[in-house]
Amino acid sequence: PAPPWTRLQWACLLLTGAVFMLWTGQYVAYMTWLPLYLVEVQGLSVEAALSGYLIPVLLVGVFNITTGLLLQRGARVQRLLLGAVVVQSTIWWLLPVTGGGLGGLASLVVYGITAGIAPTCLFALSAHLVASPAETARAFGVTMTGRNLGVLGGPLLLALAIESAGGWQAGMLLFAGLTSLALCLSAVLFFLVPRVEAQLPG
Repeated sequence: PAPPWTRLQWACLLLTGAVFMLWTGQYVAYMTWLPLYLVEVQGLSVEAALSGYLIPVLLVGVFNITTGLLLQRGARVQRLLLGAVVVQSTIWWLLPVTGGGLGGLASLVVYGITAGIAPTCLFALSAHLVASPAETARAFGVTMTGRNLGVLGGPLLLALAIESAGGWQAGMLLFAGLTSLALCLSAVLFFLVPRVEAQLPG
């Protein structure tokens, strides 16, 4: 039988699941509605909007791999996660300012980079919080529950916010707030994950 998890392990796993839910919700909402935003608000053609959409998609793949290599070489997962969520929270708050042009392009590029870093760290955290590979699947199930809730709720929540408020501004502020909450929880993990790792055998 698998050994029971400590309260600290459970707390970190639940926090990871909560961050995954909030992060995935904002990411899927961002990527779902980005082409429409670029057309309706920024006045781009459909072709130009789809080209802009490809920028973060390509960068996500590149930085998924890059982050995985950094973690293999000993980078601290909680540090990379916190840094990525700080940047993405800032991007949400600045969306009304960055708009189109070079500011909007820079926003897409930076968002794509950090959107590759954050999920790689969240997927990896499960293994950092348990004692053996045999426990990883159980831990992964806890964090994936949070991710799946974010996938389900994020795009719907943004659509409801935009529709109820009659514009994109309310949706941006809502998700800026939710991403800031993910930032706060990531900051808690920043301090708790090393404590869990120190208690694990080996």
